[in-house]
Amino acid sequence: MMEDCATSMSAPHGCNDDKVVIDSFKEALTGRVGAERFRMWFAHGVTIAVDSGVSAESADASVSVKAPQGSAPQGSAPQGSAPQGSAPQRLITLSVRGQFALDRLRQNFIREIRGAAMQACGGRTEIVLRLDEPAATQAQLPLTDDESSKPVAEDASISGNPPTQSETSDTPSQTPPSSSQQRRRTPQKSARGRTQSITAYLGGGSGPQRSGQDRDLRIDQAEQLEFPGLKAKGGKGTAAASPTTPAQSPNRADRDTSQKASARQDQAQAGGTEDIKRRPTVANFVAGTSNQLAYTAMSMVCQDPKTASPIFFCGPTGTGKTHLMSAIADQLRRRHRMRRVMHLSAEQFTNDFISSVGNSGITAFRRRYREVDALLIDDVQFLGAKKATLREMLYTVETLASEGRPLLFSGLQAPSEIAGLSHELAGRMASGLVCPIQPLDIDIRREILERWIAERCPLGVSAGLLDQINPMLAGDGRVVSGLVNMINTLQRMFGRVPSLDEIRQFGGNLLRASTPIATLSVIETAVCDAFHLPHHTLRGQAQTRAVTGPRMLAMYLARQLTASAYSEIATHFGGKSHSTAISAENNVKKWLASGKSIGRGQLAMSTREAVIRVENLLRSG
Repeated sequence: MMEDCATSMSAPHGCNDDKVVIDSFKEALTGRVGAERFRMWFAHGVTIAVDSGVSAESADASVSVKAPQGSAPQGSAPQGSAPQGSAPQRLITLSVRGQFALDRLRQNFIREIRGAAMQACGGRTEIVLRLDEPAATQAQLPLTDDESSKPVAEDASISGNPPTQSETSDTPSQTPPSSSQQRRRTPQKSARGRTQSITAYLGGGSGPQRSGQDRDLRIDQAEQLEFPGLKAKGGKGTAAASPTTPAQSPNRADRDTSQKASARQDQAQAGGTEDIKRRPTVANFVAGTSNQLAYTAMSMVCQDPKTASPIFFCGPTGTGKTHLMSAIADQLRRRHRMRRVMHLSAEQFTNDFISSVGNSGITAFRRRYREVDALLIDDVQFLGAKKATLREMLYTVETLASEGRPLLFSGLQAPSEIAGLSHELAGRMASGLVCPIQPLDIDIRREILERWIAERCPLGVSAGLLDQINPMLAGDGRVVSGLVNMINTLQRMFGRVPSLDEIRQFGGNLLRASTPIATLSVIETAVCDAFHLPHHTLRGQAQTRAVTGPRMLAMYLARQLTASAYSEIATHFGGKSHSTAISAENNVKKWLASGKSIGRGQLAMSTREAVIRVENLLRSG
């Protein structure tokens, strides 16, 4: 019988034919399931064995996979018994480690395994999938020199159990015990070949009295191994003598080792707690006015994953889109027991697609993304103008949507506003629920500041100082995180809480980020992008409603975000005098108060919405 592990092959002498069969079987199976799935399910933990000339009766019927009835001609001998003059039947056995992997292979790969076996060996082949369980071993208990030197009979008498027949005589018993009874009756052997009972190890029972030092050492070792019920009062043995006796004092080295191990365990638990706090979850997401719709959508998806799918989160950078996606993916895995939840960025999807096309693995790529339980993709704007990737993404989204799988996306703009995104894909992504997210408002920033300073900074920061810092910050969570790290560093550098002037001195660039850095040309480009107008349109002399409203808005924002004079603003946007810019600013202020819309047709939006959209474009670049 020839055995081969999928990761490394070794063929003994005289088994070259079986080795060729295994290689052919693996090559055929790789071609059927794809190289990626073969490496995932068959390259590790699966041992392949081939045996020639065996009957099907020797295989386990509960796990065997019979060849199809059409593989043998009519009138042939029953399966498993080769007729005279015919080639012997081959048996291919796949030993799989782990019940989960075995179940997955039975459910998803039976047809491919059978086809690969018939391709490698012919029609007379039987496939057997079985669970490869390692033999159970019993842990060796630590022994001392005086215990290991005791004879077997003495240990048996100490444990309080009569010796079994196998211990007193070389003649085997008439009725051999079962495997479980044999494991219970078999005494444990030490490294020197002696037996040792549990009672002797614990220092109890009717055995001879031992020294107090030996008893304390046993109890300390038992506590370190977390044996329940072995800890006595004061942390010492049950029969410990007076601590004044030198021979009965506890072993200091073992106690120090136990304390160090406990300290390391506490540090590991503390580190795990910190990782849980910093991991994006539903519990540590800060909700407020700027992200209320997105937070409600996240709650709906966590309760029912099929609600309003697909869901698209859109907003500038640093507003918590990736946090929302990661929290939803975590809930889908833990709460709804979805095993195949794929969360990645659009760049990773594109790179994987390009790699699959270059390696002729497009079939495996499509299986990988179209057989998931949920698909979550960040930064969809990266897909713009990539025709092949957009086409593959469209087919993937349509396949998963038709099967009712949850779909979630995020981007800087709404699907219809992303440049280069196909109309079909944008319509599919917008068919569920589009959740705009605004920059973090002052209340959210304050709560995030308090939480992160408490987690990262060794010294607390007063509420008054936070009230002074908060209005200077931008609505970008990454900027808030950078400022908290700056305060942490300054506290360690000065050994105290830094003042506002010191924070401005070292972190002024973070505080100045609250206002978008804009020029007249940048504002013009952002307004044109918001209303889907060709660039330099606002500099012309067109007086249509689709142009005059955005032009006045650009003049208003230029006055608010730059230090340019009225005359300079009017000249840049095609005006004749400074009165044009003054009139535009007054008109936009009236529009903001009355809620008047700007633009024409589908591009029309309220003045306040237009201002927010242009500012988001300025922040996101």
